[in-house]
This record gives sequence, C-alpha cells and structure tokens, in this order.
Amino acid sequence: MPLQALGQNPKKRITQQRKEAPAITDLEKLKLLLGKEDASQDSALLFALETVEELIKNYCNLDQLPPRLANTKIHMAADFYKNGSLGQAEAMEAQSVTRGDVTVTYGSRAAGSSTGEQNLLGDYRGQLQTFRKLRW
Repeated sequence: MPLQALGQNPKKRITQQRKEAPAITDLEKLKLLLGKEDASQDSALLFALETVEELIKNYCNLDQLPPRLANTKIHMAADFYKNGSLGQAEAMEAQSVTRGDVTVTYGSRAAGSSTGEQNLLGDYRGQLQTFRKLRW
C-alpha cells in the first residue's frame, strides 16, 4: 500500500529521519575510521586533526575550512596519524645495514616529517586544488 494512500508524505518522513540523526564530531569520525574505541589516544588524534586543518588552510590560503573538505580533513588526519607514528613510541627503522662484522644503524622516521607532510599533501592535492586561492 503506498504511503500517500495512508496519508503520509514520503518526502516529509525522510526529512524527519535526517533531523533525528545525532551529530558526530570529527574526533569520533576519526576514531571510527582508525578503529579506536578508547580515549587513550584522543590527544594524539586531536593533534592530527589540528595539524591537518592547518596544513589545508595554509595550502589553500583560507581562513576557514569549507564544509566540503570536512571528510578530506578526516582522511588526511588518519593518514597523518598512521604515517607519523602518533601515539606510539618513536618508531625506529634501519638506516644502514652492513653484514660483514654486523653493523646496523637506526634512525627515526620523524627526521623527515616535513617531506611526510608534502607527501600527505600530494596524495590529496587534486581534492584541495579546487579550494585553493591565489595570494597577492
């Protein structure tokens, strides 16, 4: 039986359902995306969100982040969190290995953080380019 026959407008019912959905914060979205349930990493996640927002604003020469970039910001923050080893002990990786008389030199990934930000921007440059403004 159609909804109109019952005296209900289907468009009105859909808009009522949309209004009832609770608002979810950027932090909660990021935690869902990363599969984090506890609050132990909240400060690191907030730092990632703030850093990425600043990075987007600086690249696009904007004072405020457009609403259409909200999900891009969350995806970039997830990548920044994963690649930057935020919330973990400082990640060490082998910089050089010599097998004769065994020599291994370790270094941190943090040494190249500015190039990491450039790589992060590069991955999302196509989405950000639409919002970029020229600076005079």
